[in-house]
This record gives sequence, C-alpha cells and structure tokens, in this order.
Amino acid sequence: GTVSVIEGAFFDGFGNANLASNELELDYGSALVDRTSRIVNNFMVRRADQITSNDPDLSRRLDRLSGGSEQAGSFSGQGDFSRNNQFNFATSRSQVAAWQNRDQRAQAAFDAGELGVFGAKPMARTHGSMAADVWMSGTYARIENETATSTLGLFHVGVDYLVTEDLVLGVMGQVDFTEEADETSNFSASGLGWMIGPYFVTELQDVLVWDGRLAWGLSDNDLRPFDTYKDEFEADRWLVAS
Repeated sequence: GTVSVIEGAFFDGFGNANLASNELELDYGSALVDRTSRIVNNFMVRRADQITSNDPDLSRRLDRLSGGSEQAGSFSGQGDFSRNNQFNFATSRSQVAAWQNRDQRAQAAFDAGELGVFGAKPMARTHGSMAADVWMSGTYARIENETATSTLGLFHVGVDYLVTEDLVLGVMGQVDFTEEADETSNFSASGLGWMIGPYFVTELQDVLVWDGRLAWGLSDNDLRPFDTYKDEFEADRWLVAS
C-alpha cells in the first residue's frame, strides 16, 4: 500500500496550505511470509512429535505366541471431561478370538464336569493359532487452558503375518487430526493427514526385540496466521522409525 497527503489538506497559522507530500510505500509482504512460515514450521514439528510419541507398540505384535490377556480389547482414559482429556483403545482379531474361545472352553469344561478354580478350568491361549491378524488402535487427546487449545486424534489399523516364531511382517495405515489455537499469539491451525507403509517385528534374543516401520502419506492443512483470513497448504510426509 501507499500513504500520502494531498495538497491543501491543512493550513498553518498564517493560512498557508500544505504542499502535496511524497508518496510513502508500505510493504508487509515479507512480514506476513515470515510469520506464516514460523507458525507452519512450529505446527508441523509439534504435530510430528505428537504422532511419533503416540505410535503403537509394534513389539507387542509377537505377543500372540504367548497369548497375553484374554480380553477382546482395551480401553483407558483420564481427564476431567472438560479441559484436559485423553482416551486410548486397542483390539485385534486374535484378541477377540481368544476372548470368544475362553467362554466356549469354560462351557465345555462345565458340561464335562471338569471344574477347576471358581468352577471352571483355566482357559488355554488361542493367539498362537492365528498366523494372520488384523488389529487397530486409537488415541484422542485434548488440552485446554485459558488462552490455548490443542487437540489430537489418531487412528491406526494394521494387517500382519507371523512368518516364524520370531518374525512378523505387516502393513499399517494411520489417519490423524491435529488442531491448535492460541489467543495470545492470535493464530489457529488444523490438519488432517494419513500415512501407510510396511513394518516388521523380530525377536533377536529372548529379551531383545527389534521393530521398524516405513510410511508415506499426505496432509491437508488450514492456517489463520492472524486468526482472520485463512491459508491452506498441503504436505508430503515420510516416516522412518526403528
């Protein structure tokens, strides 16, 4: 933009009119770009930290040999149902099958009169009978204070195969949503993204498990650098973890 004063806009004490001023050019373009770039960079870094810190524990994909818990899944949560909350869930086809088999074996033991502790024999694990498995997990977290809000939604789904007792190969996909708003800094940002790729889990020794994953995806993001107008940007995503 430009700023100038036209001739005759005001007069001095003697009645003399002012002359036309020079034209002052104003350019805020670089300042807008700098601010937007900083917000985008900080948003993407915090988002990557949240995604990686909430990655599923792939080493547990070998657990279907030992059985683990005979539950159809797990759910946990904490918070005040207002400003700060976090919820997690996880389940798999092998877990559901083990849970169903537990009830079937309990009834069979009861019908045969083979009663054990609390009226039924201990249930055998069934995880190991499933070489192929499908699993899923999810996380939702929201943190809010007087001036800022942060929200994360993350969902994983995977398919894997027990190649040997010590090796699992699979493919995992994820969808994530992140939102931030800061009244003090006067900006807001949000993004929806996905990634997909292979992973492996192998037991090198009895107490040493090695897992890793490779993923690629995209994200669509909205940004309000001054919490007024909206910018949009897309991003390619790569993830290598071990």
